[in-house]
Amino acid sequence: MNLNAADRPLDLFDDEAWATLTTNLLTAARIARETDLAGLLLDPEAYSDADPGTGRPRYNAFDYGRRARAEEPFAAYQQQAFRRGFAAVQAMGGANPEITLLLAFAYSWPCLLEDGDPSGRAYGLLPAFVDGMLAARPGRMHIVDGFETAYGARRCDEFVAARRALRGRCAALSLAPERLADLKVAFGLWMDFRSTGPCARFAAAGEPCPWYDPVLHPESRQDLLDPARFREGVAAALTLTDGYVWIYAEQARWWATDARTANLPETYAEAVRAGRQAAGGACPQP
Repeated sequence: MNLNAADRPLDLFDDEAWATLTTNLLTAARIARETDLAGLLLDPEAYSDADPGTGRPRYNAFDYGRRARAEEPFAAYQQQAFRRGFAAVQAMGGANPEITLLLAFAYSWPCLLEDGDPSGRAYGLLPAFVDGMLAARPGRMHIVDGFETAYGARRCDEFVAARRALRGRCAALSLAPERLADLKVAFGLWMDFRSTGPCARFAAAGEPCPWYDPVLHPESRQDLLDPARFREGVAAALTLTDGYVWIYAEQARWWATDARTANLPETYAEAVRAGRQAAGGACPQP
């Protein structure tokens, strides 16, 4: 489920919009309980068109620069973000107190992909929202930073550094850094890494893209498409996660009914299987 807007403004002080979003999250939590799902993946990314002036998404609830109340200071928006996160998890936890909520990213994006004053970061208000989630969390609920920022990671040291950053410098973005001890760590891996551009001409022609062909990609990224490297990444991520590793792909389709639509060479499926088998001993524990 997406936590952000795609086609209209979503301000943290818009009570009507957030009542709708919270109701939808509550409904999803109930469905997860009734269908025996472990939890939900929540995506805070803003997918609206880019503003031509800044290059940032035109609509983004977690970007202070997109606020509706120009006179409100950043601290006031932080407190409102906290309240929205708290209310969302309070509602979901009341319906499903053992649910796992895996965010595609939480503190990790504004901490590792942005710098400068938090008020100037595109997701500078997200940490306060997650603070509120953690404050409202029932004891048996798990809230997870999914570390989308690890998409291109393949080595043990990259995952170790990500974990250390979350417990270290990323805590500076939190209103209550002591609560980060309650946040679980997962890792996202992008299998057909940054294939959107190289595959654009195939998409325009309605043809499957041979995304696995190194020739399509810049030399600096070719090794990230190598199935052996991907296997190493799966094994390392599974060794160092608190429970989850999730795989993103744009060209490959895991559940397609025919090979042409799937566009998934067996070597990559085997890389996932082999990575799972190697998990546990692939990296030294930090």
